[in-house]
Amino acid sequence: MDKLSISHIESLTGIKAHTLRIWEQRYNLSRCKRTGTNIRYYDSEDLRFFLNVATLSHNGFKISEISKMPEKDIDALVHQINTGAAQPDFKIKQLLNATVAMDAHAFDESLDTFTLEMGMQQTMEKVVFPFLHQIGNLWQSKTINVAHEHFASHKIAQKISVETRSLKSTERMDARKYLLFLPPQEQHELSLLYAEYLLKKTGHKVLYLGADLPYAILQEASDFFKPDYALTVLTSAYSYATVEDILKSLCNILNAPLLVSGYAVLQDIKFSHHHLHVLPSIEAFKKMIH
Repeated sequence: MDKLSISHIESLTGIKAHTLRIWEQRYNLSRCKRTGTNIRYYDSEDLRFFLNVATLSHNGFKISEISKMPEKDIDALVHQINTGAAQPDFKIKQLLNATVAMDAHAFDESLDTFTLEMGMQQTMEKVVFPFLHQIGNLWQSKTINVAHEHFASHKIAQKISVETRSLKSTERMDARKYLLFLPPQEQHELSLLYAEYLLKKTGHKVLYLGADLPYAILQEASDFFKPDYALTVLTSAYSYATVEDILKSLCNILNAPLLVSGYAVLQDIKFSHHHLHVLPSIEAFKKMIH
């Protein structure tokens, strides 16, 4: 992300390119640089600056006021806004800002603040999942690179794990046993980690086996644990089988109903099985486990 175009700044901040050009001309708010061949570009620090400007603008500050502020005052105001009861869109921008800068401290601090203010579930569902969707879109458009996505995913996974460990062990009388796993070549654990959090918070028993689990180990664990339900999430393109083939194999291996969700499943899947239950949303999952 050494050189960003004005369209990159637009997609990341929500500020229209036309508006950016007007701000540059009218308020001397120019951060634009030029290559040796006179092509305009911006860098990561410029992006961070415009993310902060967008936050102030959406919180009622006039651009004429912002343009006269020292940058350290802009940073301080944004920090004040983001640590208060800001709307989810502004919280998402704060996470995006920390991701672009790969600032682990800022990312952790933001997530901690959101969790204290909103609770873990609201933070995940109102801020984190929309943020991840935006990160995915930006990665696909090559606005950010895969390192940024890995950075954010790792920090979120750490936060979910901390919150899960902090839950009090209060198993309910009608607790069910859930086996959580991801099949071979599937590495996207965040939804599964969040499912573990929800299950434990609701008082169910959970055996979490993680990502990229070989079928033989899954079968051994299922035979030993004897779950009431197995849960997985499919999001990837797999080199060894189609999604339908994977679902068929899982239904044959498991000795319990299979709950499955994820982008790869919520398409036009033709396979059906009496043990297979597709979860279309997190709300459907929460309704089921309560």
